[in-house]
Amino acid sequence: MGDSGKVYLVTASAAYQITLPTASTAGAGASYKFLVNAALDGTLGYDVTFSDGESDIMVTHYVDGNNDVVYDADADSIAFDSTCVTGDQLEFFSTGTYWFAKGIGGVNGSFVVTD
Repeated sequence: MGDSGKVYLVTASAAYQITLPTASTAGAGASYKFLVNAALDGTLGYDVTFSDGESDIMVTHYVDGNNDVVYDADADSIAFDSTCVTGDQLEFFSTGTYWFAKGIGGVNGSFVVTD
């Protein structure tokens, strides 16, 4: 849990994946926040994906730019889509068993959830 509580700035000129520790390794109470510091390059279709390598252990809630509220109780991963904008953010909180992910996006489709 050494990096728990930190805020990370996300800027991408290529797609990449950020691997979270498993929820059990992170431990109950671990949290991480990721903030888009510069818009991803939507013309190239780059995504920044978050996963811990396990299946069906991420509960996601997010609001996008159309005020659509999206919920998924058993996601494998969530990503900043290439259309996201500066200021979009994702927060992760571990219960020790599950990751809870909460996002706020400035455009429709800011995030992509994979089951």
